[in-house]
Amino acid sequence: MNEDLFPVKLKILHRILTEYVPEKINSTIISEKFGLSMTLSKKYEKVAKWLISRIGQIGKSFEEFKNQLLGVLEKEFCFSSLLRKMASNKYPLNRYFVQLLVKELCEKEIDVNTARALIQWAKELKLVVLLRTIEYTPTEKDFVWAYIYSRGSVPFSVLEKKFPNARTIVLELWKEGRVFIEGIEELGLDPSMITDFDRIPAELVPESSRFISIWLDETTGERYASIIIPPRTKVNVR
Repeated sequence: MNEDLFPVKLKILHRILTEYVPEKINSTIISEKFGLSMTLSKKYEKVAKWLISRIGQIGKSFEEFKNQLLGVLEKEFCFSSLLRKMASNKYPLNRYFVQLLVKELCEKEIDVNTARALIQWAKELKLVVLLRTIEYTPTEKDFVWAYIYSRGSVPFSVLEKKFPNARTIVLELWKEGRVFIEGIEELGLDPSMITDFDRIPAELVPESSRFISIWLDETTGERYASIIIPPRTKVNVR
């Protein structure tokens, strides 16, 4: 997984690459020259060195540099196919879908910073135009799903704070196959077969799971399981 790419501004990056010979590029010089923090300067240094290792001689003009960059992004991340698929499927332009599609198209795992870099550079290179669209949300469940879809992946704690019925709605969306709850596969349950998320026979689930709370029906003496969603669990669109 590549961890040397960050969402830095391309014009500043081009100046760094053309004003200094490779061996002189370091975060201290970048910070002093461009008035950037050391944290940000280190990111520029990493991206610059990553590009030099793949391009070699950097084009003097910004247009030439853009073409070189596009060639690298195409080879490394199937960039044009990625953007075309996002546009044709009307996917939100967020890091979750970028990571998902790079894995699908290039069979490559990328980290969050790389995904954010690809998004920023697609915008800077004017390869995408963001259009305002709407999602019809007549019910609270529709609204919650649209909220998750627009972000790709959301910690359950965020949903819990925003929506009073978050647990019930997320479990219903999981049952319908519209979202995936990270880690819940450890239960070994087919969600489509569950009729009551609070009354699952205890013997059907691993009682030690963080997704399970066991309770006793005092009337019948039967033990049942309720499915719970830990706050840090990520809820992803399918």
